[in-house]
Amino acid sequence: MVSDLIPRAELREGAALSSLGVNLARAVGPAIAGLLLPQLGVAWLFGLNAISFVVFAAALLTTPASHPSAAPSVRAISRAGVEAGGRYVSHSPAVRRILLRLVMFAVPANVLWALLAPLAERRLGLGATGYGVLLAAAGAGAVAGAVLLPALRGRLSPSRQLTIAGLVYGAGLAGLAFARTTAEAVVLLIPVGVAWIAVIAGLNAITQAFLPDWVRARALAVYQMVLFATFAGSAAAWGAVAGGIGLAASFAVAGALLLATTVAGLWLPLRDTDVGDRAAVPAALLPEATFTGAGTAEDPMEVVVRYRVPADRREAVLAATGDLRNSRLRTGATQWALLSDSADEEQLLEQYQVASWADYVDQLQHRQTRFDEQVRERVEALAESVAQQRLLHVTSRRSPSPRR
Repeated sequence: MVSDLIPRAELREGAALSSLGVNLARAVGPAIAGLLLPQLGVAWLFGLNAISFVVFAAALLTTPASHPSAAPSVRAISRAGVEAGGRYVSHSPAVRRILLRLVMFAVPANVLWALLAPLAERRLGLGATGYGVLLAAAGAGAVAGAVLLPALRGRLSPSRQLTIAGLVYGAGLAGLAFARTTAEAVVLLIPVGVAWIAVIAGLNAITQAFLPDWVRARALAVYQMVLFATFAGSAAAWGAVAGGIGLAASFAVAGALLLATTVAGLWLPLRDTDVGDRAAVPAALLPEATFTGAGTAEDPMEVVVRYRVPADRREAVLAATGDLRNSRLRTGATQWALLSDSADEEQLLEQYQVASWADYVDQLQHRQTRFDEQVRERVEALAESVAQQRLLHVTSRRSPSPRR
């Protein structure tokens, strides 16, 4: 909903605020529960929690209707549509790098949320109220981080922010391994909360601002799936580790691992996500489809583009088509190949398939951004000529995946 409620120019800040709300609630909610538990008991707390969802429902019902600025044509949800979102993530180097750095941070960082309760009880001798105080300290740090993020964004690159936050969080985890008092733990958890929100809210905001309108929901679904699968898997893993080496040692190992992955991240910086306007750039004309045999508009569609490339430009064109391949596969192609004509060495054939005629129309009208257009223009500028009329036909069955 965030992208429908605020202008795109403010999307990064809006996404960061939304992510702050989620992560702040994750810390503050249990903290409030811990403080109220002795007075109300577990049953009343769960009852109040259920009632609180009425507020959420009321907020949704009273939110003004939104009007997405560049939504694709409305069609029934299809397997092809879902797969298109997965292909976008698979063939977007920027999104893949974000997901990689997210996992590198979340696996060791999640030891805090997985094992803070037993650490509070067994090592610090705290009950539910004391545990709530520790979570409140992390929540206070998250609030401070949200206040600091806008200022840091103007001074530090996203990769630099990620590095600093990882070092602070890793050092905080190592410090908790040696904390003996509640005061020591609180002092450590405040900067840890700052670092947590800087990474989780920062990466979420970068991802939302980068994604084009047509694929944002589907790609964010992949992002959330990776995030929560990492939380679930790492929580189970840290529980097993703590059972073997103890709580304090587990925090120390997690801190060391996070410091190591943060340093390794220096060689895996976030890719440039500032690629200009992400609105769709519709094609001026749609080529006509040629239906062959028993083919229909629901069958896979094959697209062929011919390039005439002088020998002295061949290497440059081959290098540029790497980005073109990613662009086609991101925006809807299911297969892609670049073929050479054995009878004419100066002719290259780009051949790719889309799931159907409707998918091809979506690709040309709703999915290609100005960045994708620039990728295509760069290849066409290097070629001596490009066949303007694309040859299209619909096949009655999928052909084998072509080789490059």
